[in-house]
Amino acid sequence: MAESGVVSKNEPKSGRAAGGEARMASLSPEQRRQLASAAAAARWQHFNNAAKPIQNRRQQNLIAKMCKELSELKEQRATLDSQILGLTEAVKSFGVNPDMVEAE
Repeated sequence: MAESGVVSKNEPKSGRAAGGEARMASLSPEQRRQLASAAAAARWQHFNNAAKPIQNRRQQNLIAKMCKELSELKEQRATLDSQILGLTEAVKSFGVNPDMVEAE
């Protein structure tokens, strides 16, 4: 390793660097392309997921309404999931697979 802490191209790599180089050499060009694409996507993901600031009161009200509706839908889904589970267990208690029965 050079004194600056940077490995020159003439010096042999060691540890993780050597392992990474060996792994890349064993991959096909298509596999290397896929890995590079996934790595680039991961690097840029935080920009896509960053919360955008709310610009005005109208947007704040709209977001509040959407969050309230989302919460209500989640509660309804929980109720439906419970009802589905109960009916599924009732049908199974008769020895019938509910996924195999056609609705009339």
